[in-house]
This record gives sequence, C-alpha cells and structure tokens, in this order.
Amino acid sequence: MTPLKVADEDLRKVVMALRHPSVEARAAACVRLAEIADPRTVDVLGGVLRNPQEDAQVRSAAAGALEAIGSPAGVNKLIEVLRDAKVTDWLPVFSLAALGETAFDPLLAVLTDTQAKGRAHAALALGLIGDRRAVGALLNALQDRDPVLRSRAAAALGRIGDASTFDNLVLALRDPKVHVRRDAMWALSELGDRRAVGLLIRALRDPSRFIRQQAAECLGGLDSPQALPELQRLAMNEKQRGVKQAAWQAIEQLEREA
Repeated sequence: MTPLKVADEDLRKVVMALRHPSVEARAAACVRLAEIADPRTVDVLGGVLRNPQEDAQVRSAAAGALEAIGSPAGVNKLIEVLRDAKVTDWLPVFSLAALGETAFDPLLAVLTDTQAKGRAHAALALGLIGDRRAVGALLNALQDRDPVLRSRAAAALGRIGDASTFDNLVLALRDPKVHVRRDAMWALSELGDRRAVGLLIRALRDPSRFIRQQAAECLGGLDSPQALPELQRLAMNEKQRGVKQAAWQAIEQLEREA
C-alpha cells in the first residue's frame, strides 16, 4: 500500500485523535495512521500498543499501523514492544511475523540474546515466518531453562517443518513440563515423519489428559490406521470428555481415509 501524503497539521490532528474518549475514534485514528505510514508516528503508536489499559481494538489497530510503517522504524518499535509484552499478548508477534523477511534478523537477535525479554514471543514469530535459517537458534531454545520458551520453540520447529529436527523433538517428549511435551508432539506430527506414529500411539496411554488428547488429534491427521485399536480403546474407556471426543474424531477421520 502506497503511504498517503498529508500535511503536518493534518497528521497532528490524527495523532491527537488517539486521545479521543471514543474507542471507535481512537481505532480509526490508528487505521488512518496506517494509511499515512509516517515513521515519525512510531513512538506514539508504540505507546498505544504497550498500554495495558487501552482497548484491544485500538491496540490491534496500532500494531497494524506499525506493521504498515514497516522497516526500519516500525520493526524496531514492534521489537521494543515485543521485548516487554506479556506472554499472552500476541499483537506484536503477529505484526512482526506478517513483516516476514524484514523482521527476521531483529527477531533472531532477540531469540539468541539469553538476557533479552520476549524470547518466547520471538520464537513464535519466527515459526510463523517459517524461515529455516531460524532452526539452529530454535533448537538451542528447545533446551532453555524457560519452559514457555521451550514450548514456543517446539511449536515453531513444527511450523517450519525441517526434517532434521526430528530427533531433537523426540527428546523434547521427555520434558518435565506437559505443555512442552504437547507442543513437541504436535511438531513431530507436522514433520510428517512416519517414525512419529509409534510414539504418538504410546502417548495415548500417557497420564496427562492433555498429552492423550494431543496424541489423538495428531494421529487423526497422519493417515495411521495402525493406531485404530488404541484409539478405539481410548474412545471407549476415557473419562475426560475432550480426550474421548478427540479419539472418536481421529477414528472417524482414519476410517474415511481407509
């Protein structure tokens, strides 16, 4: 999109509208700033994005405006916000991922800086970009002390889909944290390596309901008819509703594909 050219006074009025009491007006101002894409507005947009009291609609529009401004000013401001963002705040992640190659090196720098905040966010964004150059750094992150980072790294490796990561992801199935094991299992299924089928079948008997459910969901998408007996056992005997439903859905999917 070609940035709009506006007079400085008109730009000032749009920026002032970010203080309007109406949520709709503030969001519209962010959308207008995205159309203008003036690098001089990155600081004020960054302030909107990092404000936890701001409405989600407005914060989302501010992230979109920084994305529209792009490199280098918009990327640097998004990276700055990402470093301090809460684990559950995805807005800077998705905007940086949408910028793709432009954001790759800054994201990799965050991921590989062991003292940096936002490493888990950087891992997620790199996975969404899908560039294999991130694999080495993500494999290192898979062994980090931070379980959130390990989990995000596993998921990112699944999205990238590099077959060489199979053995590392298998090792991650032994992680003490359930959510790391679950994401590693999903990542293995995304690689499409048939060696994962036996591991997933065994996981149907895991003590964690989250692992059992993830294993069933993965097997349903792997064209693995050898898993039917264990899935049927799980569907008949499982007490957890979500796990039982996942088992039946996997059975139906495998039978359709048979």
